[in-house]
Amino acid sequence: MPLRPLVFWMLRALMRRGDARSRRSEDPVPKPPWRPRPIRSWVLLVVFALILLGGWWYYDLQMAEIESLRVPGDAKADLEIAKMRLETVRATLTVAAGIGAASALVLSFRRQQHDEFHSTQQRITELRIQAVEQLSSDNATIRIGGLYNLERLGEQHEELRQLVLDEICSYLRRPFDLVTSPPADPEREVRAFAQEILQRRLKRRIGRRNYWSHNRLDLTDAALGVVDFSDCRLRNVNFTRVRFNGPAKFHGTSFEGPTSFTGVVFEQLVSFFDARFDDQVDFKEAAFSSVADLSRASFSGAAWFTKARFAHEVNCSLAEFREYLGFTGVAVDGYANCSGTVFHSYANFSKSVFAGGADFELARFAGVTIFEEVAFEAHADFETVSFGGWTSFARSTFRSSASFEHSVFKESTVFRESAWNWRASFLMVHFNATVDFEGSAFLDDVSLNGALLRQLLHDQSLPGRYRPVETSKGFRFLWTVKRDGSEPVVPQRRPGDAELQLRPGGPELRSGVESV
Repeated sequence: MPLRPLVFWMLRALMRRGDARSRRSEDPVPKPPWRPRPIRSWVLLVVFALILLGGWWYYDLQMAEIESLRVPGDAKADLEIAKMRLETVRATLTVAAGIGAASALVLSFRRQQHDEFHSTQQRITELRIQAVEQLSSDNATIRIGGLYNLERLGEQHEELRQLVLDEICSYLRRPFDLVTSPPADPEREVRAFAQEILQRRLKRRIGRRNYWSHNRLDLTDAALGVVDFSDCRLRNVNFTRVRFNGPAKFHGTSFEGPTSFTGVVFEQLVSFFDARFDDQVDFKEAAFSSVADLSRASFSGAAWFTKARFAHEVNCSLAEFREYLGFTGVAVDGYANCSGTVFHSYANFSKSVFAGGADFELARFAGVTIFEEVAFEAHADFETVSFGGWTSFARSTFRSSASFEHSVFKESTVFRESAWNWRASFLMVHFNATVDFEGSAFLDDVSLNGALLRQLLHDQSLPGRYRPVETSKGFRFLWTVKRDGSEPVVPQRRPGDAELQLRPGGPELRSGVESV
């Protein structure tokens, strides 16, 4: 029959279109929430055409079967065939009417869904506008109600969560001085509630369904009180010039995307203990007025602390810097604890000032390390440190004692024009490449006892009057001359002395001193 190929062709086209939609649905890019599409005129025409073609095809098929039963010359059979033809026409019209009624119901249902969607969107828009207007009220209670309404919108409609977060951040960015405002100011309570919404909705442990996914958090120039973003997952955070007037906790916080703390002011304790920075982070010109805790923090991207100011202790122990570290021009007035810190790439501490002592014991520098023009006002501890790349302490000043005992310098090391005001100890240090002290000034005793130098340059400038003794491993300094010109003394060897040996996996301590 001529109608059958046409019907089959239309059905095959519809099936191909469905397959194409299913393939597009496998796209990993998340789709926006479902919304009913408006009924188009061509859809109605297609549905009507399918009903006609289906009825025609059914009628044609039944007529063909009835005609096959006709017996030539049999009047009784012709009468029965006429009745069957009449019944077929009636059944075809009934089926077509049923399909048409069902189609009308489906179209009516879709139209109702479309109208309900638009009414819902209109109601959501009205509620959001009302909540934003409440935030502009002079009554603090009404402003809190507006924040509560915004939170409820975000909780019920996932697609609005980014918008709600933007509105809350916008409110916190409004000018407000937490220092001069009285403790009874109602605005303090409103801002505390706004901060509490952010802290509660951005925590990872609340579950995937309750966590508010977002693309950004912009709190530029905001004034925040007591902040606790511990265990939160934050994306593309902008804390530029934010003033934290209370303690700030970021314990175990995960920062995804670029993070900016440029010009931020921490008035009280701030803790990034066990925090994770998956992308670059910027602390340029940040001011830490109290203790700063960066212990066990992990920096997967570049980290800049250029011209930052630490008024008290800074703790970076067991932290990990996988990319470039810019610590140039930094002033640390308190004690700097960087023991056990790992620097996988370029680390630059140039022109920084450590006024309260610097502890880099057991630290590991895998790349180029720069400490040029650094001022160590108190004791500098670089004991048992592994320097894996080219290292420079050129033009640095050690105003107190400095210790590099048992450390390993795998590449060339430069101490040119450095100033050593107090005692410096290089006991059992391993210089696996050249070391340059040219132009350095030593104003107190320097100990090179047991130091091992792989290669001795003829123009090498070494502190004091040390006589290098050549061994199978290089030149070891075991004799020294006192500053007052008295006779040289042989350094005492104790059975418990430890010598730092270099192996591919890192430094290792073992007892015993090589005999010369």
